[in-house]
Amino acid sequence: MKLRLPTIIGLGLVALVVVAAIAALFAPLPVGTPFAPPDGTHLLGTDQTGRDLLQAVLGGAMTTLVIAGLSALAGLLLGGAMSGLALRLCPLPDAGTIAPRQGMVAIIAGLVLAGLLGPGMANAVIAIGISVTLGACSELHLQLDRMRQLPYVQAARAAGLPTIATVQRHLMPELLPWISALALRQLAVAVLLEVALSFAGLGVTAPAMSLGSMMTGAQTLLTLQPLLAVLPGALAFGIAAALFLAAAGFSPRPGRGVNHAAV
Repeated sequence: MKLRLPTIIGLGLVALVVVAAIAALFAPLPVGTPFAPPDGTHLLGTDQTGRDLLQAVLGGAMTTLVIAGLSALAGLLLGGAMSGLALRLCPLPDAGTIAPRQGMVAIIAGLVLAGLLGPGMANAVIAIGISVTLGACSELHLQLDRMRQLPYVQAARAAGLPTIATVQRHLMPELLPWISALALRQLAVAVLLEVALSFAGLGVTAPAMSLGSMMTGAQTLLTLQPLLAVLPGALAFGIAAALFLAAAGFSPRPGRGVNHAAV
């Protein structure tokens, strides 16, 4: 599977944020004066407690990425298992038109569940994970159902080729990049959901700090330090955009890039 330029750029940007956040964790800076302007020690100034603003934002980004990563991983695994079961029970040959609605339902379900569970990091992981599970299950169900209708897949099955061999020879070259793109998109959605939940007070709570909770705490401090709200929001948007860009680098299309070898 060859990586295209958008994928390399997107993943590189996300990796840069992760490396910077890890470095910030191991490079403590002395506490300064609250709302101090940028100087040689604090490149972007300090926040309301005197912490280095850049370091605080990177720490919030790490929390957001950890929650989003755990939620996306659990959601993709559960969604994959559920899609396989759903494909056996209820194939959807004409379901392409309902995919956008199913994705919206998944996001709304995650928000509602977060409201029911209440604030907290663990509850945020559960709520976002359920949302990702529903979205991933929907997309995987539709994609697998489309692919098994392809003529060469049906020919392989008619020729008696074992299911595992059919998947390995005919489906994996097409499915692997598609799943990679799905994972990146769902991770981007998980990042945005975490920021939204924390901003609404349904995600991370003090003393932990994420990008969304930082934006909430900065609402009353915009006149004193506008970067307190601008930086977390811009970084969250940038991370999600980079993940979507990386996903766009995988462009599988049904019937293309697969092995049409005789069965």
